[in-house]
Amino acid sequence: MVYKIQIIIALVFLIFSCSSSDLDKLSKNLTKDESDSSAKINQQPIAMISIDKNITFRENVEITLDAKDSFDTDGNIVSFVWKNDNKIIGNGEQLKIKLPSAVYIIELEIEDNQGSKGTVKRQITVRLDFAKLKLDINAVEEIAILKASTKDINQMSIHNNHLYAVSDDGNIYFWELLFNKLTHPRHIKVNEDYEIKTLLVKNNKLFIGSSDNDITIWNIETKQLLKSIKNHRNAITDSVSNDDIIAFSSIDKSISIISLKTNELIKTIKEHKSSITSLSIIKNFLISYSNNKIIKIWDIDNDYRNASTIDLINIKVDFMQRYEDELIIASRDGFIQIRDIITNVVLREIQIEPIRAMGIYESNIIVALNNKDINLINISDLSSKNILKLENKATSIIVNEGILAISLDNQNVKIFGNKEKFKQR
Repeated sequence: MVYKIQIIIALVFLIFSCSSSDLDKLSKNLTKDESDSSAKINQQPIAMISIDKNITFRENVEITLDAKDSFDTDGNIVSFVWKNDNKIIGNGEQLKIKLPSAVYIIELEIEDNQGSKGTVKRQITVRLDFAKLKLDINAVEEIAILKASTKDINQMSIHNNHLYAVSDDGNIYFWELLFNKLTHPRHIKVNEDYEIKTLLVKNNKLFIGSSDNDITIWNIETKQLLKSIKNHRNAITDSVSNDDIIAFSSIDKSISIISLKTNELIKTIKEHKSSITSLSIIKNFLISYSNNKIIKIWDIDNDYRNASTIDLINIKVDFMQRYEDELIIASRDGFIQIRDIITNVVLREIQIEPIRAMGIYESNIIVALNNKDINLINISDLSSKNILKLENKATSIIVNEGILAISLDNQNVKIFGNKEKFKQR
């Protein structure tokens, strides 16, 4: 105890024996040491990855990731390293890369001029390029049964990973083609008192024709009505489009031509003498079929002048499709004919079982038969084989983006494809 008191007395004596100038020097030295010590601590750089949230990344399409918002408060960033799964995939402030469809954790590691490093990770999802997806029509698997409509579905379309269907109950139904979304369909009520007969998806718009005689145009994103065109005195029956126009046929024997650019009616064709039920477009020709078994061909580039008329005599057309430059017509009794529409030459024809629905995929005609079989008919040689057997009769068929969709007479839709590929969507 005595020893500790002696030390304290000595310290007090030392302080009082120092001059004020000595104390000032001591204080400045301590402050300088603290300042020098602080200056030697290098601040870590902050890494940031900039991604445009409005862009959907697609497989094998160049992706741009940017580190431009990264910063260093007390120096300069001298190195940018991009990694995935701990493997370096690029260097530099901006990364441009093409990736297969999958979920990725992208890591950005930056380093400043004093050797400090900063990192950040971002998850990105690279989706399949739906428009390029192919269906192995010879090896289809049932993926799901979709339920929503209360009456028969008349026509369907697959666009940008969504299935759209129009129904006799007056609704447009749409499903996102992802496993976790298939049980949650949405719909637009067009008119509950009338049947919707035809549907086309173009330029991010839905073009609808119904039995209330109207043509309606809807925004595909907001599902809001953009325009209603009242140009017919009876029900709309079919629709077809190219890159510039969309045509609608009607029981009132006329055809409406609408500009896809302006959504305006630009022409009405009134030369048929019977109800028009089917439309197609081959090259620059619009093709229409009416119930008096007449096909008319209209020259689109020449103000829709009637280029020729074909009398089918005894052939009733219930389905009309195109394959390249050939016109495929079929009747519900199972007669199928393939024509060169320019020369009016019958190229091939075949009689099969009664048909409920028909579609085209690559070089094949897909037919849903009255006996519930789904058969594949090769367009070149008309050879046929069965690919599916259904429990119900079909009402319509569509194939696109790697999916085969078949609507049934129990108001459901079955979708087929490759299950493993579907999981990647």
